This record gives sequence, C-alpha cells and structure tokens, in this order.
Amino acid sequence: MRGLDARRGPTMRERDSQIDRLAAWVPWLLIGLGVALFVSIRLQLFEDEVPNPDISGILYNADGLLRGELPYLHNAEIKPFGAFYVVAAAFELFGRDLDSVQWVFTGWLLLGLPAVAFGLPTDASRTDKALSMGVYLYYAGMFTYNYTAWMMPVYAWAFAGIARSLSGQAGVRWRWAVVGGVASAVAFGFMQRGGVLGVVALTLWGLDARRKHAQWVVLGAWVAGAVLGAMLMSAPYLSLIHI
Repeated sequence: MRGLDARRGPTMRERDSQIDRLAAWVPWLLIGLGVALFVSIRLQLFEDEVPNPDISGILYNADGLLRGELPYLHNAEIKPFGAFYVVAAAFELFGRDLDSVQWVFTGWLLLGLPAVAFGLPTDASRTDKALSMGVYLYYAGMFTYNYTAWMMPVYAWAFAGIARSLSGQAGVRWRWAVVGGVASAVAFGFMQRGGVLGVVALTLWGLDARRKHAQWVVLGAWVAGAVLGAMLMSAPYLSLIHI
C-alpha cells in the first residue's frame, strides 16, 4: 500500500501549492520581459542621433540656455521648453555629446515606471502592476527623444497623482493631489497637450464629488500643486521680473 501511495503523484493540495509558487513568479517574469524589451529597443535606437528637425530644435535651445539665452525672448520659438531644460542640464553635467543625451533620456523614461503602478487602483494585484509596467517599458523604449517622449514620465506621475487623490484617507488624498498638480503643470511645460490633464483632474474630481462628500481641500491641493509646478517651470523667466 505504501508503494502504491508513492505512485499516485501529487495531491490536489500539492498541485495548488505548485501553481501558487509558479504564479508568484509571473509578476517578475513580466517585468523581466519588459526590461529585456526596453534594453533591446533602446540599444537599436541609440545610434539614431538626430532623427527629426524637432530634436534639432531641442539641442539648439539647450545650447542657448547654457549661453544665458531664454527661448521666446532671445529667439523665435513656438515649442514648449521643458525638454530644453533637461538637455541643457545633460550638456552641463556630462558634456555636449549626443551619447550623454541618449543616456539621460533613457534614465528619464524610467522615472515614469513607478507611476504606472501607482496609477492603478489600490486593490490592483501584483500581476496587474507588473503587466502595466512591462507594457510601459515596451512602449517607452520605442520613443526617440522628442517633445512627447520627454513629457511621458511626468505625464504618468500626473495621472498617478490624480488617480490616487480620488481614494483613501483625506491626508493621503491631498498629498497625492499636490503631486498630480505639480506634475500636470510640468507635463504641460514639456508638451502643450499635457493641458488635458487639467480637464481630466477636474472631471474626475467632479464625478467623485457627486458620489461622495466633496473634499474641496483635494481640489485646492491640486490647484496649488499646479501653480507650484508652473512657477518651477517658469523660474528662469520669473527671475527677470524686477520688483
């Protein structure tokens, strides 16, 4: 009988345990796949130095900032200035070299990765978060360092802040609202279409207020954060104002 029991194979409980152990690895596998795709795609695009005229404009204005020139005041420019700041900082810190810009851009894209997980519902599973992060890594890797791509990580944090400000305790909600407001204004400074975040924030807050007791402090915190973000982005221009 003992030998017969040994040949029966794993019990239902043992099979469930094995499935649970395999399932625990799924989030790590998804993130690992996303990282592998991100690295592979970035390496292929690394030598694509200046793929379009918009990037030439970013490089030109970054040089101008290092010379003490401000876009719109010292040159004719219609593009948003956020990318100019980051590339100018890359030139200043690592040298005026396109490779340094590519490395800084790659690191910049990764800044948005945690925001993807924070932007999901608080009860989202580890697999849901890992899948979202993997998808972000895959798509982020495909971008060249154009205006939209520089906006993307900040945009992700703006949405995460807005989403988290709609649930949880009041103290947590207003802090996330500030994050969402700052990031929304900064995203607008990288690309004008980031302005849609303001519409999204107000719409979601309005819908949330209809379902629950309105917390004006959350909306006020988002507005305060947006003002702070706008001031940060406009700091070089504000310094020219003489009081």
